[in-house]
Amino acid sequence: MATYNALCARVGAAFADISAEVNSAGASLRSAGRSDLFNCVASLQQHEKEQLRLEATLQVLRKEHAAGKWSWQRRVDVASVAAADLRPAWARSCRVHIAAEQPAEVAEAPGCSCGVGEPTEEEYRAAVAEATQALQRTIVALNDAVDELREAAAEQ
Repeated sequence: MATYNALCARVGAAFADISAEVNSAGASLRSAGRSDLFNCVASLQQHEKEQLRLEATLQVLRKEHAAGKWSWQRRVDVASVAAADLRPAWARSCRVHIAAEQPAEVAEAPGCSCGVGEPTEEEYRAAVAEATQALQRTIVALNDAVDELREAAAEQ
Protein backbone atom coordinates (compact mmCIF):
# COMPACT_ATOMS: atom_id res chain seq x y z
CA MET A 1 0.00 0.00 0.00
CA ALA A 2 2.87 2.36 0.74
CA THR A 3 4.18 1.84 -2.76
CA TYR A 4 0.77 2.66 -4.24
CA ASN A 5 0.47 5.80 -2.10
CA ALA A 6 4.01 6.86 -3.03
CA LEU A 7 3.22 6.34 -6.70
CA CYS A 8 0.03 8.41 -6.35
CA ALA A 9 2.05 11.19 -4.69
CA ARG A 10 4.65 11.18 -7.51
CA VAL A 11 1.96 11.18 -10.19
CA GLY A 12 0.12 13.98 -8.40
CA ALA A 13 3.31 16.05 -8.24
CA ALA A 14 3.97 15.42 -11.94
CA PHE A 15 0.43 16.53 -12.80
CA ALA A 16 0.92 19.69 -10.74
CA ASP A 17 4.12 20.49 -12.66
CA ILE A 18 2.41 19.92 -16.00
CA SER A 19 -0.54 22.02 -14.92
CA ALA A 20 1.79 24.89 -13.99
CA GLU A 21 3.41 24.71 -17.44
CA VAL A 22 0.03 24.68 -19.15
CA ASN A 23 -1.12 27.64 -17.05
CA SER A 24 2.01 29.52 -18.09
CA ALA A 25 1.38 28.70 -21.76
CA GLY A 26 -2.23 29.80 -21.37
CA ALA A 27 -1.15 33.11 -19.87
CA SER A 28 1.23 33.61 -22.79
CA LEU A 29 -1.58 32.92 -25.24
CA ARG A 30 -3.87 35.38 -23.50
CA SER A 31 -1.22 38.11 -23.41
CA ALA A 32 -0.56 37.50 -27.11
CA GLY A 33 -4.21 38.27 -27.83
CA ARG A 34 -5.20 34.63 -28.43
CA SER A 35 -8.08 34.38 -25.99
CA ASP A 36 -9.63 31.76 -28.26
CA LEU A 37 -6.65 29.45 -27.71
CA PHE A 38 -6.47 30.35 -24.03
CA ASN A 39 -10.14 29.32 -23.66
CA CYS A 40 -9.44 26.10 -25.51
CA VAL A 41 -6.49 25.29 -23.20
CA ALA A 42 -8.63 26.11 -20.15
CA SER A 43 -11.36 23.82 -21.44
CA LEU A 44 -8.80 21.10 -22.05
CA GLN A 45 -7.51 21.41 -18.48
CA GLN A 46 -11.03 21.31 -17.06
CA HIS A 47 -11.81 18.13 -19.02
CA GLU A 48 -8.54 16.56 -17.87
CA LYS A 49 -9.40 17.37 -14.27
CA GLU A 50 -12.86 15.85 -14.67
CA GLN A 51 -11.41 12.76 -16.34
CA LEU A 52 -9.02 12.28 -13.42
CA ARG A 53 -11.84 12.72 -10.90
CA LEU A 54 -14.05 10.19 -12.69
CA GLU A 55 -11.24 7.67 -13.05
CA ALA A 56 -10.52 8.01 -9.32
CA THR A 57 -14.22 7.52 -8.57
CA LEU A 58 -14.30 4.35 -10.65
CA GLN A 59 -11.10 3.12 -9.01
CA VAL A 60 -12.56 3.60 -5.53
CA LEU A 61 -15.81 1.88 -6.50
CA ARG A 62 -13.95 -1.08 -8.01
CA LYS A 63 -11.59 -1.32 -5.03
CA GLU A 64 -14.47 -1.34 -2.56
CA HIS A 65 -16.28 -3.94 -4.65
CA ALA A 66 -13.17 -6.11 -4.92
CA ALA A 67 -12.81 -6.07 -1.12
CA GLY A 68 -16.14 -7.89 -0.92
CA LYS A 69 -17.18 -6.10 2.25
CA TRP A 70 -20.72 -5.13 1.33
CA SER A 71 -23.44 -7.35 2.76
CA TRP A 72 -24.96 -8.11 -0.63
CA GLN A 73 -21.63 -9.62 -1.69
CA ARG A 74 -21.76 -12.12 1.15
CA ARG A 75 -24.64 -14.40 0.24
CA VAL A 76 -25.37 -16.63 3.24
CA ASP A 77 -27.27 -19.88 3.11
CA VAL A 78 -29.68 -19.11 5.96
CA ALA A 79 -30.85 -22.72 6.18
CA SER A 80 -27.36 -23.83 7.16
CA VAL A 81 -26.94 -21.24 9.92
CA ALA A 82 -28.16 -22.06 13.41
CA ALA A 83 -30.60 -19.59 14.96
CA ALA A 84 -27.99 -18.61 17.55
CA ASP A 85 -25.61 -17.60 14.77
CA LEU A 86 -28.05 -15.20 13.11
CA ARG A 87 -27.05 -12.31 15.36
CA PRO A 88 -23.26 -12.02 15.35
CA ALA A 89 -21.27 -9.71 17.62
CA TRP A 90 -21.24 -6.84 15.14
CA ALA A 91 -25.03 -6.92 15.02
CA ARG A 92 -25.23 -6.66 18.82
CA SER A 93 -23.03 -3.55 18.84
CA CYS A 94 -24.35 -1.81 15.71
CA ARG A 95 -26.21 1.42 16.38
CA VAL A 96 -28.93 0.34 13.93
CA HIS A 97 -29.40 -3.08 15.52
CA ILE A 98 -29.44 -1.93 19.14
CA ALA A 99 -31.48 1.24 18.61
CA ALA A 100 -34.79 -0.61 18.85
CA GLU A 101 -33.79 -2.46 22.02
CA GLN A 102 -31.61 0.10 23.80
CA PRO A 103 -32.02 3.57 22.23
CA ALA A 104 -29.96 5.22 24.96
CA GLU A 105 -26.94 3.08 24.05
CA VAL A 106 -26.80 3.88 20.36
CA ALA A 107 -23.14 3.89 19.34
CA GLU A 108 -21.03 3.68 16.25
CA ALA A 109 -19.95 0.15 15.41
CA PRO A 110 -17.06 0.10 12.98
CA GLY A 111 -17.10 -2.99 10.82
CA CYS A 112 -20.83 -3.52 11.05
CA SER A 113 -22.08 -5.24 7.94
CA CYS A 114 -25.78 -4.67 8.48
CA GLY A 115 -26.12 -2.96 5.13
CA VAL A 116 -26.96 0.50 6.49
CA GLY A 117 -24.75 3.16 4.98
CA GLU A 118 -23.59 0.95 2.15
CA PRO A 119 -24.84 0.89 -1.42
CA THR A 120 -27.17 -1.80 -2.61
CA GLU A 121 -25.94 -3.88 -5.52
CA GLU A 122 -28.25 -1.90 -7.79
CA GLU A 123 -26.90 1.43 -6.48
CA TYR A 124 -23.33 0.23 -6.95
CA ARG A 125 -23.97 -0.85 -10.54
CA ALA A 126 -25.79 2.43 -11.25
CA ALA A 127 -22.90 4.45 -9.80
CA VAL A 128 -20.37 2.57 -11.93
CA ALA A 129 -22.53 2.99 -15.04
CA GLU A 130 -23.05 6.71 -14.35
CA ALA A 131 -19.35 7.35 -13.76
CA THR A 132 -18.41 5.33 -16.85
CA GLN A 133 -20.85 7.26 -19.05
CA ALA A 134 -19.67 10.58 -17.64
CA LEU A 135 -16.07 9.52 -18.26
CA GLN A 136 -16.89 8.65 -21.87
CA ARG A 137 -18.54 12.05 -22.40
CA THR A 138 -15.56 13.77 -20.80
CA ILE A 139 -13.11 11.92 -23.05
CA VAL A 140 -15.11 12.94 -26.13
CA ALA A 141 -15.08 16.59 -24.96
CA LEU A 142 -11.37 16.35 -24.19
CA ASN A 143 -10.64 14.96 -27.66
CA ASP A 144 -12.72 17.75 -29.20
CA ALA A 145 -10.64 20.35 -27.33
CA VAL A 146 -7.40 18.68 -28.51
CA ASP A 147 -8.69 18.67 -32.10
CA GLU A 148 -9.55 22.37 -31.81
CA LEU A 149 -6.01 23.11 -30.61
CA ARG A 150 -4.54 21.06 -33.47
CA GLU A 151 -6.65 22.92 -36.00
CA ALA A 152 -5.55 26.26 -34.57
CA ALA A 153 -1.90 25.13 -34.68
CA ALA A 154 -2.31 24.03 -38.30
CA GLU A 155 -3.66 27.47 -39.21
CA GLN A 156 -0.51 29.16 -37.89
